Amino acid sequence: MPVTYTCSACGFVLYRGTRPKSYEDVCKQWGYVCPVCMSALEVPGKSIKWKFNP
Repeated sequence: MPVTYTCSACGFVLYRGTRPKSYEDVCKQWGYVCPVCMSALEVPGKSIKWKFNP
């Protein structure tokens, strides 16, 4: 089932794919900073939003 992780500050799609990744893996991929708005990506559920895409 596809999953999407987005920055909660600006909505930038940090990850979209069929294999779920952990918050930690998504944050590490971007250096713990959103590349668009430079918001810190650190607290699961507060800095990153995720949803399953049916």
